[in-house]
Amino acid sequence: MQHSRRAVLGMTGAAITSAAVPGSAVASTGRRRRRPITLDVLSDIQGSVDDFDTALGELSRLGPVDHMVINGDITNQGLESEYLNVRRTLDGHPHPPVTYSIGNREFFNPDGDPALIERFKKHTGMPGVYAGFDVDGVPVLHLGTTVGTYDSGHYVILGAEQLSWLERNLRDHAADEPVLVFSHHVLPDTVSGTFSNPVTSAPEEYRQDYMEAEQLMGLLSRHPNVVLFTSHTHWLLQRSDWIGRRSAPGGHRAGFCTVNTGAIGSSWQPDGQGSETRLTDKDTSALRVRVLGNRVRVESRDFRRREVIRVVDVPMFGDYQPVELATYGW
Repeated sequence: MQHSRRAVLGMTGAAITSAAVPGSAVASTGRRRRRPITLDVLSDIQGSVDDFDTALGELSRLGPVDHMVINGDITNQGLESEYLNVRRTLDGHPHPPVTYSIGNREFFNPDGDPALIERFKKHTGMPGVYAGFDVDGVPVLHLGTTVGTYDSGHYVILGAEQLSWLERNLRDHAADEPVLVFSHHVLPDTVSGTFSNPVTSAPEEYRQDYMEAEQLMGLLSRHPNVVLFTSHTHWLLQRSDWIGRRSAPGGHRAGFCTVNTGAIGSSWQPDGQGSETRLTDKDTSALRVRVLGNRVRVESRDFRRREVIRVVDVPMFGDYQPVELATYGW
């Protein structure tokens, strides 16, 4: 399941950077005018390959895209057979180059972190748990935990090396140049499920994912051109808090944009007591993302109902606030 050379190097041949290439960074594309770039963003397959197959079929009928991101929980238990099932399903449809984030489910296995990380790399072609790609001038950065156990009380430990790598990559891009960052796990007070209200959110579940949450938010908030895509919660994209902006002390006044990617597998909602409960009806959702110069357009799509849920433009100028647009037919 290795990437082809075209997939690894991106559509223009710009070099990949990752933990395997210490000190390197995704090259800045400068301020040149770019053609529109389209990406499909899916997450949380967790063994639901039939739903994954449905989503891929619907997306392919919408027309070709430049890139696909599978943002973690590719598998249910990090098994070889699960990775192979995902690959077989993916190869049953026309698809662009694919890059991946590692999720907590990739570690739900007693084989140990080193073996499970190697398995993730083997079956995804990723050079490490974090990596950067240039997709025809658009930087695509994947973050991932370096430790898969939950012994620390957190799902994600980034480490100083990864945070330094991220900082180098972010500062190389102008404030009107979109940078797309992907991480399976959620930051507090960003998207559905992560807020402190126990009635409308799930603070018991989703406010401790990152050990270095404050450092990461401080770093991202200095760059208003960042759009951070997170997954993990399986909360519905029909909610009003699926997208927003998050700031931190010392950061840019606009902070950074955060987006919930939905889920291919099961769906969840608040239980009104600080946690969550599984929905009876199974929703399958994902995003189609278009980079349109100094705007990022995010379409949330519901594959069970075959409807566009919302369309939002995130400008890389002015107040940077997301602007909801009129939805359109499937």
